[in-house]
Amino acid sequence: MVAMVVAETSRLLVLLVAMIGLLPASVVGGSVPSVHGITVLVAAPLNATFNYTAYGSCDGGPSSVPFHSVISGGAPPYNYTWNFGDGSHSNYDADPIHTYADSFGGPFNVTMIVRDSTGATASDTQLIHFLIPPFAHTQPQPVVTPIDLVVLAAVIAAAVIALFIGVRKQQRR
Repeated sequence: MVAMVVAETSRLLVLLVAMIGLLPASVVGGSVPSVHGITVLVAAPLNATFNYTAYGSCDGGPSSVPFHSVISGGAPPYNYTWNFGDGSHSNYDADPIHTYADSFGGPFNVTMIVRDSTGATASDTQLIHFLIPPFAHTQPQPVVTPIDLVVLAAVIAAAVIALFIGVRKQQRR
Protein backbone atom coordinates (compact mmCIF):
# COMPACT_ATOMS: atom_id res chain seq x y z
CA MET A 1 0.00 0.00 0.00
CA VAL A 2 2.85 2.43 0.81
CA ALA A 3 4.53 1.70 -2.55
CA MET A 4 1.27 2.41 -4.36
CA VAL A 5 0.83 5.75 -2.57
CA VAL A 6 4.44 6.73 -3.34
CA ALA A 7 4.01 5.76 -7.00
CA GLU A 8 0.74 7.70 -7.23
CA THR A 9 2.29 10.70 -5.47
CA SER A 10 5.32 10.73 -7.78
CA ARG A 11 3.04 10.49 -10.84
CA LEU A 12 1.06 13.47 -9.56
CA LEU A 13 4.25 15.38 -8.86
CA VAL A 14 5.58 14.70 -12.40
CA LEU A 15 2.20 15.72 -13.79
CA LEU A 16 2.16 18.96 -11.79
CA VAL A 17 5.74 19.88 -12.63
CA ALA A 18 5.18 19.11 -16.33
CA MET A 19 1.97 21.15 -16.38
CA ILE A 20 3.68 24.28 -15.11
CA GLY A 21 6.55 23.78 -17.53
CA LEU A 22 9.39 23.10 -15.10
CA LEU A 23 10.18 19.61 -16.40
CA PRO A 24 11.85 19.40 -19.82
CA ALA A 25 10.41 17.08 -22.45
CA SER A 26 13.49 14.85 -22.28
CA VAL A 27 12.70 14.02 -18.64
CA VAL A 28 9.01 13.52 -19.24
CA GLY A 29 9.72 11.43 -22.33
CA GLY A 30 7.05 13.00 -24.47
CA SER A 31 4.05 12.43 -22.22
CA VAL A 32 3.01 11.80 -18.66
CA PRO A 33 0.78 8.82 -17.95
CA SER A 34 -2.85 9.63 -17.32
CA VAL A 35 -3.56 10.48 -13.70
CA HIS A 36 -7.18 10.80 -12.71
CA GLY A 37 -8.13 11.19 -16.37
CA ILE A 38 -5.62 13.99 -17.11
CA THR A 39 -2.80 13.41 -19.62
CA VAL A 40 -0.10 15.97 -20.28
CA LEU A 41 1.54 15.84 -23.68
CA VAL A 42 4.88 17.56 -24.08
CA ALA A 43 5.52 18.78 -27.62
CA ALA A 44 8.69 17.94 -29.50
CA PRO A 45 11.12 20.86 -29.94
CA LEU A 46 10.10 23.39 -32.56
CA ASN A 47 12.02 23.04 -35.85
CA ALA A 48 11.64 25.30 -38.87
CA THR A 49 13.04 25.40 -42.38
CA PHE A 50 11.77 26.56 -45.76
CA ASN A 51 11.98 25.69 -49.45
CA TYR A 52 11.87 28.01 -52.44
CA THR A 53 12.26 28.12 -56.20
CA ALA A 54 13.80 31.30 -57.59
CA TYR A 55 13.82 31.69 -61.36
CA GLY A 56 14.97 35.08 -62.59
CA SER A 57 13.42 36.85 -65.51
CA CYS A 58 15.27 37.01 -68.83
CA ASP A 59 15.66 40.76 -68.66
CA GLY A 60 16.57 40.95 -64.96
CA GLY A 61 13.21 42.52 -64.13
CA PRO A 62 10.85 41.60 -61.29
CA SER A 63 10.56 37.94 -60.32
CA SER A 64 8.13 36.34 -57.87
CA VAL A 65 9.48 33.65 -55.55
CA PRO A 66 7.16 31.22 -53.71
CA PHE A 67 8.42 30.23 -50.26
CA HIS A 68 7.14 27.14 -48.41
CA SER A 69 7.65 26.73 -44.66
CA VAL A 70 8.32 23.26 -43.22
CA ILE A 71 7.52 23.14 -39.49
CA SER A 72 7.74 20.25 -37.05
CA GLY A 73 7.25 20.04 -33.30
CA GLY A 74 6.23 22.92 -31.14
CA ALA A 75 2.65 23.78 -30.28
CA PRO A 76 0.40 25.23 -32.99
CA PRO A 77 -0.76 27.74 -33.97
CA TYR A 78 2.45 29.22 -35.38
CA ASN A 79 3.29 32.86 -36.13
CA TYR A 80 5.67 33.62 -38.99
CA THR A 81 8.01 36.53 -39.63
CA TRP A 82 9.94 36.72 -42.91
CA ASN A 83 12.82 38.98 -43.90
CA PHE A 84 13.34 38.68 -47.66
CA GLY A 85 16.79 40.26 -47.71
CA ASP A 86 15.80 43.19 -49.92
CA GLY A 87 14.48 45.44 -47.15
CA SER A 88 10.95 44.05 -47.10
CA HIS A 89 9.24 41.90 -44.47
CA SER A 90 6.12 39.77 -44.14
CA ASN A 91 4.26 38.56 -41.09
CA TYR A 92 1.73 35.77 -40.57
CA ASP A 93 2.13 33.97 -43.91
CA ALA A 94 3.34 30.38 -43.71
CA ASP A 95 3.90 30.24 -47.48
CA PRO A 96 4.38 33.76 -48.87
CA ILE A 97 5.11 34.73 -52.45
CA HIS A 98 7.58 37.62 -52.61
CA THR A 99 8.42 39.70 -55.68
CA TYR A 100 12.01 40.87 -56.04
CA ALA A 101 12.40 44.01 -58.15
CA ASP A 102 15.68 42.91 -59.75
CA SER A 103 16.30 39.21 -60.40
CA PHE A 104 19.86 39.95 -61.56
CA GLY A 105 20.48 41.47 -58.11
CA GLY A 106 21.31 39.46 -55.07
CA PRO A 107 22.01 37.04 -53.71
CA PHE A 108 19.44 37.73 -51.00
CA ASN A 109 19.75 36.57 -47.37
CA VAL A 110 16.22 35.34 -46.44
CA THR A 111 15.24 34.58 -42.83
CA MET A 112 12.06 32.95 -41.54
CA ILE A 113 11.31 33.07 -37.78
CA VAL A 114 8.53 30.89 -36.38
CA ARG A 115 6.97 31.34 -32.92
CA ASP A 116 4.61 28.72 -31.52
CA SER A 117 1.78 29.18 -29.01
CA THR A 118 4.14 28.58 -26.06
CA GLY A 119 6.53 31.31 -27.20
CA ALA A 120 9.23 28.93 -28.44
CA THR A 121 11.01 30.14 -31.57
CA ALA A 122 12.91 28.50 -34.41
CA SER A 123 14.42 30.09 -37.50
CA ASP A 124 16.05 29.31 -40.81
CA THR A 125 18.23 31.57 -42.96
CA GLN A 126 19.16 30.79 -46.56
CA LEU A 127 21.04 32.65 -49.27
CA ILE A 128 18.76 32.97 -52.30
CA HIS A 129 20.31 32.86 -55.77
CA PHE A 130 18.18 33.29 -58.87
CA LEU A 131 18.41 30.70 -61.62
CA ILE A 132 18.56 32.56 -64.92
CA PRO A 133 17.24 30.67 -67.98
CA PRO A 134 20.04 29.94 -70.48
CA PHE A 135 18.34 31.88 -73.25
CA ALA A 136 18.50 35.04 -71.14
CA HIS A 137 22.08 35.69 -72.23
CA THR A 138 21.79 34.94 -75.96
CA GLN A 139 21.33 37.50 -78.70
CA PRO A 140 18.00 37.46 -80.48
CA GLN A 141 18.20 35.67 -83.80
CA PRO A 142 17.10 37.58 -86.90
CA VAL A 143 13.85 36.47 -88.44
CA VAL A 144 13.83 36.04 -92.23
CA THR A 145 10.46 36.72 -93.82
CA PRO A 146 9.33 35.82 -97.35
CA ILE A 147 9.62 39.49 -98.32
CA ASP A 148 13.28 39.40 -97.25
CA LEU A 149 13.84 36.41 -99.53
CA VAL A 150 12.21 38.18 -102.51
CA VAL A 151 14.37 41.26 -101.95
CA LEU A 152 17.48 39.09 -101.65
CA ALA A 153 16.62 37.29 -104.90
CA ALA A 154 16.08 40.63 -106.68
CA VAL A 155 19.45 41.95 -105.45
CA ILE A 156 21.22 38.78 -106.59
CA ALA A 157 19.48 38.95 -109.98
CA ALA A 158 20.47 42.62 -110.40
CA ALA A 159 24.07 41.80 -109.51
CA VAL A 160 24.18 38.94 -112.04
CA ILE A 161 22.68 41.14 -114.77
CA ALA A 162 25.13 43.95 -113.99
CA LEU A 163 28.02 41.48 -114.08
CA PHE A 164 26.79 40.04 -117.39
CA ILE A 165 26.46 43.49 -118.94
CA GLY A 166 29.95 44.40 -117.74
CA VAL A 167 31.44 41.22 -119.22
CA ARG A 168 29.68 41.80 -122.56
CA LYS A 169 31.05 45.35 -122.76
CA GLN A 170 34.56 44.04 -122.12
CA GLN A 171 34.18 41.49 -124.89
CA ARG A 172 33.13 44.11 -127.47
CA ARG A 173 36.22 46.19 -126.97
